[in-house]
Amino acid sequence: MLALCEAYNDYVYDHYVKVSERLKPIAIIPPQDPERTVIELRRAVKQLGYRAAVVRTTGLRLPLGHRFYDPIYREAENLDCAIAVHGTNGGDELASGGFGTFTEVHTTRRAGARGGARVGRPRRLRILTITAGGSSIAAMTFRRCKRRTS
Repeated sequence: MLALCEAYNDYVYDHYVKVSERLKPIAIIPPQDPERTVIELRRAVKQLGYRAAVVRTTGLRLPLGHRFYDPIYREAENLDCAIAVHGTNGGDELASGGFGTFTEVHTTRRAGARGGARVGRPRRLRILTITAGGSSIAAMTFRRCKRRTS
């Protein structure tokens, strides 16, 4: 999985970032192996200039708030890099403990990732939630309309 993410990050850099400085892509990182993921996150930010990285939650055996992922969160903090969380189509894909709706899955995953309130945990971590639901499209459309009428 890591090699695929590295290849994707390189491809996007070579074909888009080099073409226009206006494009600010988000790196893809696989959370299954935090130590190796930290290396790719550091490379994506320092060498490729990415400002954020996305974690897809499909196939995770532990919730995102588990200490297992802390090396990734600490490195993101050190790099001042946001972590975007992308959910899936439903609870079965997330091993979400029986939650079946889009809202339930996203709420529990996002809340689980914000475990930094405990002592010694990452506290300045910026987490984004990426969705393609109707509310996201409506908000984006509203912002564009507002800009055009201003």
